[in-house]
Parts: sequence; structure tokens; C-alpha cells
Amino acid sequence: MFGRIVVGVDESNHASRAVETVRLLAKATGDRVIVVHVQGLGNYGRGGPMADETVAQARSFVDELVAGLRESGVDAEGVIASADSDRIGRSLLGIAKDHDAGLVAIGTRGRSEATALVLGSVAHEVIHEAELPVLVLRDLEA
Repeated sequence: MFGRIVVGVDESNHASRAVETVRLLAKATGDRVIVVHVQGLGNYGRGGPMADETVAQARSFVDELVAGLRESGVDAEGVIASADSDRIGRSLLGIAKDHDAGLVAIGTRGRSEATALVLGSVAHEVIHEAELPVLVLRDLEA
């Protein structure tokens, strides 16, 4: 149906919901899933940009998600990237373009539009910057 689905993940409940929904969709359509985790970089003192986690931690997290998808019969791969915290959505979309994805899926806490504009929201950025369909999965328990 979409060919390739990129699902952006972090360690939140809403990202888990996105992965589960994409798993069901990919099983039904035979689409390949690319699990993408973009590490947000922030400035911490003189050391310059640093991620909140190590690459090994990020790789372990993504590998676990990919293994779960594969165990359920979904063709999947994982991608780790890093970007400034305010450019995570653009990085995710760049990866989707590089993989010729037909759909990007992402979870959200469902903040209000005003809150998203003030605090920033990866989902908000993806929705407004995407040149392909975006599936946004709201975590209603957040």
C-alpha cells in the first residue's frame, strides 16, 4: 500500500502506540517498516551538543523494537540519527525521504495547538513540514 512506513520513536507510551498501529498496518499490507529514533541534541556547557542517551542505548532500544516487529512477521529495519532538539521532525522527514517512504507515523501526547507552538512538538513539526502522508497517533492516556 505505502511500500515503506517510517515510524518515529522514543521511549514514550505514545511512540509505543504508533509502533503497534504500524505493526498491524504493515502485517495487513506487507509494507516494510523503518523504525527511526532521532536523538535530540542539546547544549550542555562548553562540551557542545550532547545526546541524552548513548548511541549504544539508542541502538539497543531500536533493535528491540525491530526484533518485535520481525517476530510478528513484519519486514523491518532500524535507523538511529541525531539532530538538534528543535530539528528532530525535519530529521525524521529527511530519513523518510531517503528511504522513499510512503507514510510517516508518529505518536503524540496530544498537546493543544498553543502549547505545541510554545513548547515545540515533533509531531507538530512533522505535520507541517511533510510532503507525504502522516499518521498521528494520539495517546489518550497522557
